[in-house]
Amino acid sequence: GGLRVSDLILFVASDILQSVLCTGYDTTSPEHFSAFIKALAQGHRALLTALRSPTPFVIENTALLLHLLSTHDPTTSVAIREAALGSGLLLQHFHAAIFSPLEGQRFLSRYLCSLWLSGPMDCDEKRLLKRMVPSGFIGYLKMPLLSRMEEEQLDELERDAVLQARRSARQSGLEENDVMDASGAAGTNTSRLRSRVALAVESSGSDQKMAQENFRIFFHVLTKDHALADLIWNQQTRQELRMALENEIQSIRRATESRGGIDNIAWNH
Repeated sequence: GGLRVSDLILFVASDILQSVLCTGYDTTSPEHFSAFIKALAQGHRALLTALRSPTPFVIENTALLLHLLSTHDPTTSVAIREAALGSGLLLQHFHAAIFSPLEGQRFLSRYLCSLWLSGPMDCDEKRLLKRMVPSGFIGYLKMPLLSRMEEEQLDELERDAVLQARRSARQSGLEENDVMDASGAAGTNTSRLRSRVALAVESSGSDQKMAQENFRIFFHVLTKDHALADLIWNQQTRQELRMALENEIQSIRRATESRGGIDNIAWNH
């Protein structure tokens, strides 16, 4: 219906669910765990709606619950991926994963993209990915996974690069357009969420399924310049990608507003 659930109720409900299924999963009986997963799967569209909450903890909890569904209910996971793709939600988080100046937003969006873009090369999401970025980037997904220390080192490199870019923009009289970054995820603490993700992986009992592709490296190299035989990538090409994504996202938003809600559109990807 058209009733809006308050952010406080969303926070409490999502926190109870993630506590039972993630943080305190070892105290939850297998029967209750399965029952909660089944109920969560039946209401999976509400999880996608919760990702639009202005509250960081609600978005974090929702992302962790989506992770659990991806490992415990593959059928629902496919439906979630299709919904994220068809509503343009995947596109919005792909944009934020690369271009948001906010570290917490980038981390959470990259995490969601890793859930929705992982899979065989012939799936719809991978086909979209190969149309959005040069093929030379796809090989980075096959690189060995990083240790936590290596990931934190990349965080530091990106943090410095973002600060320098914003400083340069101010000196040039340019202003960053953060209209696409308006999200509760902006308040996400990267270190906290990384620890919570590790716990969710542990509670899922299937980390190998989720660890096949190295999206951490993939998104990092998208922020860097490359001049290779199979990969030309620089500030100009990144800007072209950014403009294309923002134009498409704005088009989806206009269609959503004119047709009375996200449930009434299906993005032609």
